[in-house]
Amino acid sequence: MVQDLSDRTLEAEQVIPELVAYLQQELGKAIPVIAAGGVWDRSDIDRMLALGASGVQIGTRFITTDECDADIRYKVFHLHAQPEDVVIISSPVGMPGRALRNTFVEKAIAGSPDLDKRCLASCLHHCKCRDEQKHYCIIQVLDKAARGDIENGLIFSGSNAGRADRIIPVVELMAELVA
Repeated sequence: MVQDLSDRTLEAEQVIPELVAYLQQELGKAIPVIAAGGVWDRSDIDRMLALGASGVQIGTRFITTDECDADIRYKVFHLHAQPEDVVIISSPVGMPGRALRNTFVEKAIAGSPDLDKRCLASCLHHCKCRDEQKHYCIIQVLDKAARGDIENGLIFSGSNAGRADRIIPVVELMAELVA
């Protein structure tokens, strides 16, 4: 699964046109395709739309906005991130994800036995923390990070980490994205 994140055959340029064609030709349905992952600016939006996507999902870009409700330490951690800080981590769901390197991530990658494996909320249908006492409780470490514990929390990030240069209002970001 981790290798899937670097598999060129799974990139937007390949997947989106194939999926749009399949939905139209095989299913005969007008089902919107929303592109997600690696969308940072207007040129990325235009590229995804040109590939046949009906819209885009943007996540990481909104973290460094005034309106993001995460603790300021979380936003600043993203703001100072560099592309080389992004690492692949296995989640309790069994899927890989991109995260910013910190103490927690280093322990998780190393399979450290001192990670808290108590399931707090049974929030996932499939969870290796709850079912196998492996990995970590994802809700616990995401909450820690959002509350500003940037060393002991999980800070997911997209592939564009390090591109933000300041914290801005959403209205400014939206003006840039729709220009």
